[in-house]
Amino acid sequence: MLINDEDIPTLVGGDFNLVRRIEEKSSGTVNTNLMEAFNNFVAETELREMHRGGSQYTWTNKQTNPIMVVLDRVFTNMSMEAHFPLASAHSVTRIGSDHNPLVVDLFSNRGGRSRIFRFETAWLKQDGFRDWVLSKWPKFQNAHGIDKWQKISSKFRRSLRGWNGN
Repeated sequence: MLINDEDIPTLVGGDFNLVRRIEEKSSGTVNTNLMEAFNNFVAETELREMHRGGSQYTWTNKQTNPIMVVLDRVFTNMSMEAHFPLASAHSVTRIGSDHNPLVVDLFSNRGGRSRIFRFETAWLKQDGFRDWVLSKWPKFQNAHGIDKWQKISSKFRRSLRGWNGN
């Protein structure tokens, strides 16, 4: 089942009770089989996890020596990202719960974007993408090796984060 087969903007969020990486649990003790199964599900459905700003963890057991974990997430599909390119999630202060609520903002990009750049192969199928890339690719005359690559890739990543097919 591919969520991206649907052209409807889709947002799926909630308490998934699973971690995606060992670093998402303060104790570092995770069930790697469940973690792998969850990551496989996310990959098979072609969902993308929305970057979350705010606190590092979204759940705590509220003990004297607490265990803290990222259990709450927001996932989107490509159509959602295309319609709402500035959407972000932000973890806010919990009141009376063991979970931090997540607030999704579709327009302001308040939570920021991940600093990790991931090229999406689906971009290659978009009409006009090649021409758009060429128009954004900087031209440097006197840069050397790695300096040239860092300047080009930095500008290119910033451009891609705001690319919406226009």
